[in-house]
Amino acid sequence: MAGIIEEQMGPPPEAEQPRPGQPPVIAPEAAAGGEQDFEDEESYDKFMLVLEGMLADKKQDLMGKIAGSIDEAQDLPRVLATAAYDLVAAVDEKTQGIIADGDISTAGAETLAMIAEIAEARGKKIDGRVAAQAVNIMMRRMMEEAGDVEGLERMNGINQQDIAGHLDSKFAEAGEEPVEEEKPGEMEEEQS
Repeated sequence: MAGIIEEQMGPPPEAEQPRPGQPPVIAPEAAAGGEQDFEDEESYDKFMLVLEGMLADKKQDLMGKIAGSIDEAQDLPRVLATAAYDLVAAVDEKTQGIIADGDISTAGAETLAMIAEIAEARGKKIDGRVAAQAVNIMMRRMMEEAGDVEGLERMNGINQQDIAGHLDSKFAEAGEEPVEEEKPGEMEEEQS
């Protein structure tokens, strides 16, 4: 997938560094593809452990809150992106910055994939279009928070339909058919 993004945006600028006092510059190809690994495997393991622990914490009931947001979603890609972004920020805060600057977008992609699985389990259709929109929303928010104007400008050059098509083909390669979303009343009709 990184190939499609690089094709649309051009290669990323050489070693972008955040301005002093600014959050890290985000690499869009990492979040869109989730194909890059954390720079530090130990940090990745800790990130996943804390993330999974937060999701499993019955007291916080994040799973219930996420599920409720998904069930009520008028704009599913925005709900997925917001949940992923908020979880990454919460894990980063809880671990006092375990996520290295270069790993923020990869952490976002991993988290977004987990949120998408929750949505699928709740009967929502996650296809290439929904996934591409969610990645786009999440990446833009990360870049806006980081003050990455150049990254936002590069994101404007990405053709979302190309990415959606690419993601649909990835779903097909993995043997994952998108889950058809249930429409109200369908269950009653089938049971009649």
